[in-house]
Amino acid sequence: MIGTYEEAKERSKSVAKEIFDVINGAEPELHDALREVFLTEHPTLQQSFVELLQKLILTHATREYTDLRNEASVDWAKKVAAITEGYAGFPFI
Repeated sequence: MIGTYEEAKERSKSVAKEIFDVINGAEPELHDALREVFLTEHPTLQQSFVELLQKLILTHATREYTDLRNEASVDWAKKVAAITEGYAGFPFI
């Protein structure tokens, strides 16, 4: 169990690095495999993960600085944020 926010942040850095190592310049097969693994996880974990992605997208939409490398994803995130405004998230079942 993670105790403090700082401990969670440190652990999250290593998890994020693992994910970014897989997606950075990866062959399409690696992306396909990651999606396939996601679909084999427990439905509650799938829902929790999608909620994390939702929060990440909504946060990404608030970025003030962009450049050509992330401009399209920030613009897309802003569109998603606009259509999900007021959404309370997913239930944990």
